[in-house]
Amino acid sequence: MRLIGMPKEKYDPPDPRRIYTIMSAEEVANGKKSHWAELEISECGA
Repeated sequence: MRLIGMPKEKYDPPDPRRIYTIMSAEEVANGKKSHWAELEISECGA
């Protein structure tokens, strides 16, 4: 089994529109809720 962890270095995405944020444990503990109005997954043509 392979465990996937946080990257060792900061990742700079090539397209700034694709930046995402994951809530911190503190935000979750404070009751912050995530909200997804829409989620679209499309195939990458690479």
